[in-house]
Amino acid sequence: MLFRVDEAMIRIRAVMAGHEDTVEFVRCLPLVRRDDPCRALKARSAVASSLIAVLELARGGELIAAQTDPAAPILLRTPA
Repeated sequence: MLFRVDEAMIRIRAVMAGHEDTVEFVRCLPLVRRDDPCRALKARSAVASSLIAVLELARGGELIAAQTDPAAPILLRTPA
């Protein structure tokens, strides 16, 4: 099973609800088992669906996403 954007939005909202400060994007990714034969595909699906979910939540004003430079982590926070 691949990951869906609507499920990623629910997961990200839950992670953000438990934090008052910033959260790294990678903490919002679902776990993919190391022994899964489709691990690479599922990992790409997890990142893609979660990134789209972050963009949708940011567009809707539910969170703010920031990255200081291309190699820096993506940081998420709720608006003040």
